[in-house]
Amino acid sequence: MKNLILLIAAVLICLSVNAKIWRVNNNPGITADFTSLQAAHDAVGVLAGDTVHLESSVTGYGGLVTSKKLIILGPGYFLSQNLNNQANPAGATVDQLEFDAGSEGSVVSGLSITNTMVFASASNISIIRNYINASNGISITFMEYGTNYGNILISQNYIIGTVDSYTYN
Repeated sequence: MKNLILLIAAVLICLSVNAKIWRVNNNPGITADFTSLQAAHDAVGVLAGDTVHLESSVTGYGGLVTSKKLIILGPGYFLSQNLNNQANPAGATVDQLEFDAGSEGSVVSGLSITNTMVFASASNISIIRNYINASNGISITFMEYGTNYGNILISQNYIIGTVDSYTYN
């Protein structure tokens, strides 16, 4: 009886953990779930905790305003300098990122980020292992003056420019 209860508990836990991986690809002739990052976020079926995988493309995926906890992964960067490691040497490029309330715990990794204004109205955001290429570097702008946001992790990125933070009044 004890084993049966443990088995039922394990099955229920497995059923409640159903995060999904969503493919985003904007290359002609490639079938994927979405063609832009924002469209993936906005889709009703994409739930908090899901992973959004941006595939290699020479065309950018646009910016993102998120109110969901998402794991956003790209193929990496400097792929064309490291031949024979990737089927497609193009990276995945995104623009401006905005993390609104509800996006706590989001992770962004493996992308080329060109417009590096990151707006934060949430805590516990991780921006790790990206290529950030903009003349201004990366700027974290906290959207509400007097609100205490924390644990914004910017780690192991290749950044051209500086890292700054501002508070929007």
